Amino acid sequence: MGYMSILSIINVVEKNIILTVRKRYLTQYKNGYAPAQRKIIDVKKMVEFINSIANLSDKMIVVLFVKTGIRRGELIQIDVDDVDMDEQRITLKKRLFRKRSNPVVFFDEETKQLLSLWLRRRKMFANDSEKALFVGQYGSRIDKNTVYDSVVKWAKRFGIYEENSKFNRDHFSPHNLRHCFTTYLRQNGMPREFIKELRGDKRSEVIDIYDHIDPKDLKREYLSAMPTFNIF
Repeated sequence: MGYMSILSIINVVEKNIILTVRKRYLTQYKNGYAPAQRKIIDVKKMVEFINSIANLSDKMIVVLFVKTGIRRGELIQIDVDDVDMDEQRITLKKRLFRKRSNPVVFFDEETKQLLSLWLRRRKMFANDSEKALFVGQYGSRIDKNTVYDSVVKWAKRFGIYEENSKFNRDHFSPHNLRHCFTTYLRQNGMPREFIKELRGDKRSEVIDIYDHIDPKDLKREYLSAMPTFNIF
């Protein structure tokens, strides 16, 4: 059967329907997957790190990461109207993030105070029509690279990021702050299912389908387990 005859009896698609796979995932598969080690710093060192950050916007970004456990993309998409200062909670845009199961995260009193300070500062240079909570030097929403640099440049100055190392365990980025968030809550006795709910992880066990966590209970547990950093 000729080539043209074959085309006449099969459907031809414009592009490959098989999704692309990132090279780094193939490498992990071939070598046997093992989660990358991430640097965690204890609460005392976290206090020192946060208070070493001189720029208010960068400090607010670091604090929000470690106090809420949100991902970099989630932070970028937060609008001012998403922040409820009275209830001390932020509603994330769940529709934009397939990994996020619970769109609500909470923050404590010291984070609220820093947020109040940042919101006043933000008004000085944000564009009139800009809704984003975090804006850059031109008054518009910041991007992923800006967020990454806001953490990494201070981590390098503080000495917790080894620039010449190729290993994740020697680096410190926004994702490390998510690890710290999780670790602090676990160390302070928060139940595993509550931590997963705050992280926005899918609870996949059968019992999780029937176990509905009350937001009031979740907030109470969070405020009880989240350490205070004495931010200044």
